[in-house]
Amino acid sequence: MKPMRNILWILTLLGALGGGLTLLGVTFSANGAPQQAAGAAMAAALAVIPYCLARAFSELGATNTEKLLAEINRRLANQGKPETPEPQTP
Repeated sequence: MKPMRNILWILTLLGALGGGLTLLGVTFSANGAPQQAAGAAMAAALAVIPYCLARAFSELGATNTEKLLAEINRRLANQGKPETPEPQTP
């Protein structure tokens, strides 16, 4: 899972670089505001879409890891202690 996450983050970096270059190119070559707006939207999409994919993939892996570590921590903390229910307060 980690190699795929690394690939997605590399694609994110490349997308950000491509988005920045696209924005620069459009800024200097556009013939009007509509062309500039369309180019800016394309540049943003080049940066944002790979980021969203990489972030989602990282969070899926992190959620499972965090849950597993929390369970291990709980078990280690309770190791050797008898399980007693917490007192109920009225």
